[in-house]
Amino acid sequence: QGQVLIVTEQQAEVDALLPHLSDSGIDVLVRDPGSIGAGLVDLLAYDAILLVNVPRWSFTEQQVAAMRAYVHDAGGGLVMIGGPRSFGAGGWIDSPVADVLPVRLDPPANRQVLRGALAMIVHSCEMPKGNYWGQKTAESAIEALSSLDAVGILEYVNGMGVQWAFPMQTVGDKTAALAATRQLKFGDMPDFRPSMRMALTGLQDVDAGHRHVIIISDGDPQPPAQSLLQAYVDDNISISTVLVAPHTPTAPTTMQSIAQVTGGDYYEVNDPQDLPQIFIKEAQIVVRSLIQEGRFTGARTSSLPGPVSGFNAVPDLKGFVLTAPREELAQMAFGVPTTQATDPLYVWWNHGLGRAVAYTSDVSGRWAPQWLSWPSFGPFWSQTVRWVMRPATPSEFTLTT
Repeated sequence: QGQVLIVTEQQAEVDALLPHLSDSGIDVLVRDPGSIGAGLVDLLAYDAILLVNVPRWSFTEQQVAAMRAYVHDAGGGLVMIGGPRSFGAGGWIDSPVADVLPVRLDPPANRQVLRGALAMIVHSCEMPKGNYWGQKTAESAIEALSSLDAVGILEYVNGMGVQWAFPMQTVGDKTAALAATRQLKFGDMPDFRPSMRMALTGLQDVDAGHRHVIIISDGDPQPPAQSLLQAYVDDNISISTVLVAPHTPTAPTTMQSIAQVTGGDYYEVNDPQDLPQIFIKEAQIVVRSLIQEGRFTGARTSSLPGPVSGFNAVPDLKGFVLTAPREELAQMAFGVPTTQATDPLYVWWNHGLGRAVAYTSDVSGRWAPQWLSWPSFGPFWSQTVRWVMRPATPSEFTLTT
């Protein structure tokens, strides 16, 4: 019979799906990311895992790496179902799980999408392994961006002042941006104003739909003037602040004020392992254009046998997350035709010892109300889940260790 694990943060995301899977004899367990265990061993109890509109920043790095090993090395099945916090919009770009999925999470190169721009101001991280965690956080934010977005990194170099460690530019394949994070000096910045002025100028020069700044600091530098914060507000540029290892009682007030005035978020971090997830989450502010909403019709694009054999048409949709077709052996069963290309809707493949399916819309009333009333909704998804599940071990096979 096997057991399937559904991971979601909101029960409403899976309420329509659960009864159909249970009625077809599939044993389903619903959990949130914090209660699925930390590593591969915890996942081996399940024959398939469904990630339903759940973002990468809700998982630890260990959990994300374990999910890749679960499919590739242990032969498990993985289904990622879309929503506003899934695929590239949920921070999964360039993650270990992205390697498993049969779609590329960057937008297609031939699609005209509104790009975002992110500036990071990196101050000294005076805590154990501070430089390591400072580099790790910058890397995490860069990895979560799409190749079309722009990024820049500012830091204070002792004796030289504020400098662009990586000038504002399109991130591309991310090689140069990631290399820049490994050269950061993490100087002790005395004043926020010079770096914030440079970040503002850099973002003003970028043609982007969403522009955002992340500041990581102990909160000690001289706070910015209200006129500088107002300039950010006037240009519709938000700032989120991350406070680590503060040394002065005024540090929280300074960092909170910057975020509050500009419409960003404030974080006070005690465990440095939380930093990468925060930066991944914040980077998503500039990749909102990956969410496509409107009225869309899915079309059968491959007649090869697979998880949805027998289904030649599907209901219309009100939204999906933009991804790109993956070459190699991925099979796009259904796509969304546009004037520029056919965007992936339902794609499957075999990966390593396991299998994976990507469905870029959702299974709730948000984007798929017509699917919920479709007579074949239950058979479509029960057939998908059974196809992706790890096959039972043959009774004549014995493993002794």
